[in-house]
Amino acid sequence: MTDRQPYEGRFELALLDLMPRLTLWARQRTYTADAANDLLQETLLRALQGRDGFVEGTNLGAWLYMIMRNLAADEGRRRARRGPHLAIDDNASLLGEPPRQDHDLALRDLQRAFAELPAAQQELLLRIAAGGERYLDLAEAYGVAIGTVKSRVARARANLRRRLDPADGVDGGPCDEACGPDETPPASS
Repeated sequence: MTDRQPYEGRFELALLDLMPRLTLWARQRTYTADAANDLLQETLLRALQGRDGFVEGTNLGAWLYMIMRNLAADEGRRRARRGPHLAIDDNASLLGEPPRQDHDLALRDLQRAFAELPAAQQELLLRIAAGGERYLDLAEAYGVAIGTVKSRVARARANLRRRLDPADGVDGGPCDEACGPDETPPASS
C-alpha cells in the first residue's frame, strides 16, 4: 500500500490541470456541448471515486482518457439500444394532434346559425362569401342598386352574427325572418 498513499490534494490539482484537455476530448466524442459537459462530469466523478485505482507516477491523462473513452462507448451502446433522443420541447408537435373540438363545435354552430337564416340571406351570403361574386354582378342579377345589395349583405351578416352570439346584441335588421318581394333572389340562371 506504499505506492498508493493519499495524494494530499495533488490528485485534484492534477485533475484541474488536465481539465482543458479533458474538455477537448469530451467535445470530440460527443455532438453537443451539453453531452460533452455530461461526459466530462461523469469522467471526473469516476476518477474521484476510483482514485485508489490510479498508481502514482503513471500517466494520469491516459488513465482519465480511458475512463472517458469507456464512458462514451457505454453511452453509445445505450443510445443504440434505446434509439434516438428527441427533446420534448423541440418536438412537441410530433407528440400529438392539437385539439380540434373547439373548431368542430364552432363549425357546427356556424352551420346551425346559417341554416336558421332566411333562404334569401343564405343565398346572398353564399354567392358573396363562398362563390366570390362581386356586388356589382349581384346588383345586376337582382335588378337593384349596388347599395341595396351591400345593405342586404350587411343585414345577413349581422343576422348570422346575432344567431352565433345572442349576447352580442347586433341587430339583424328588418329582414331577419321574411324578406319582401324585392329582396327575394332571382331564379338561378
